[in-house]
Amino acid sequence: MAVAPISFFCVESAIADLATLEYEADALDLDTGTIIAQDPGAIEDTEGADVRVSYNADRFTHAVVLLAGESSSMAFLSGTSYDSVTAADIPSLGFSSNVIDQPLEAYDTVVVQTDSGTVFKLGNAIEGETSVTFDYTQLQ
Repeated sequence: MAVAPISFFCVESAIADLATLEYEADALDLDTGTIIAQDPGAIEDTEGADVRVSYNADRFTHAVVLLAGESSSMAFLSGTSYDSVTAADIPSLGFSSNVIDQPLEAYDTVVVQTDSGTVFKLGNAIEGETSVTFDYTQLQ
């Protein structure tokens, strides 16, 4: 009787988390996955939070991702699908802590470096009347 070796392959697979942020009212701490609620329209201290979503009424797509943390930075990848962005892309991205006034559409991806240095991607945005829902995954 012959014995055949059995091989197991482990493929690293990052499972996306889902977040829904109310416009002008919620901020997300990407490192912990915690949504921090604040009074609508008030820019309160959102210590630990990395991103929030603003509402731009002058556009068809209203959602705009803004940084909530002073030490966070982001890169906006217009027309780049969420699934196509990997950790290998990080060195070539131009991160900024300035406001990037771009509408977050379903086929755009935002890459955020948190205050702890961890890097996440956000995308697959679905805009609602009072909120936006998106996937996010840690890249590094």
